[in-house]
Amino acid sequence: MIVQHQALALDWLTANDLNNPTSLVLGSFNPFNPNGQAGLDYYYGRTTNQFWKSIARIIGQPELYFFNQQHGLNRKIEVMTARFCCLDVIDSIDFECYNEEILTDYLNRKIFGEFADQTIWTTSTNRSGETINLKRSYNNSILELLRESQSIRKVIHTMGSRIESFNNIKPVELNGDPIGFKQYVREIISICEERGIEFSFYSLSPSQYAVNTGATQIADLDNWLRNNLNL
Repeated sequence: MIVQHQALALDWLTANDLNNPTSLVLGSFNPFNPNGQAGLDYYYGRTTNQFWKSIARIIGQPELYFFNQQHGLNRKIEVMTARFCCLDVIDSIDFECYNEEILTDYLNRKIFGEFADQTIWTTSTNRSGETINLKRSYNNSILELLRESQSIRKVIHTMGSRIESFNNIKPVELNGDPIGFKQYVREIISICEERGIEFSFYSLSPSQYAVNTGATQIADLDNWLRNNLNL
């Protein structure tokens, strides 16, 4: 079963729909559940994530300011204008398993239910004695944006230790993917170097998991986003 990113399934705003963003924020993946509840309106859209809560704090608004059902997306667009845009590196994931029942249960519980980033970065996992293989397809629109944009001057990412340096990018997978993650990220970095765009390896995850475990401190996250997103 191929699970698409919500951005593709729900036709989210693209970077070109925003007015002259100067920073690009790279995340990982947000799965679309065709049989589930209504999707999100933009990246980092789960109320458990600290990204938009942090921005709300920075601009002096209540934490749930950007999660308003009627006005939330317009508020996001307003604060992003001439500042930043977001994209995720994974477009879709192909999950393969001989047992359809086990695969469906796995997807409902681990991908559509209690989704966590570490779940989607493996090449295979075991579920009830069956092997589930994962094959990721990466987002080429990021490469196109960086090649063509006249406004992007900085790229940051929220994937923490997954991208620490040009030589330390995880995972290094060649499991049938048209391009491995390390090779894909290196292409992003190379385009940035060619076009004079700053690529920052330093990263803080805004996930609630990172905050709960102490890997990300709220004050550090607020300062990091304030400085990198021109807020």
